[in-house]
Amino acid sequence: MNPEEILDRQIENYVHHRMDADERMAFEKSLRTDPELKKQVSDLVTLKSIYSKELFELMKLLNSTEDKLTDENFFDEGRDSQ
Repeated sequence: MNPEEILDRQIENYVHHRMDADERMAFEKSLRTDPELKKQVSDLVTLKSIYSKELFELMKLLNSTEDKLTDENFFDEGRDSQ
């Protein structure tokens, strides 16, 4: 694994809270002194937020669709084939 891949993994682990306390403290120290690292972390946090919102909206749509299909007895066994 090259240094860029290692850094990407560290950023991902930091954003997803998969670092122990010592790793987190060391990473946050780097964040305070490295503007590019801070930007990369910020960008990933923004993407994570956008995707979380999109996923939530998709889940609502899927649940609504499932409810409509259930109301129409779409999932009932023995329904007529068309």
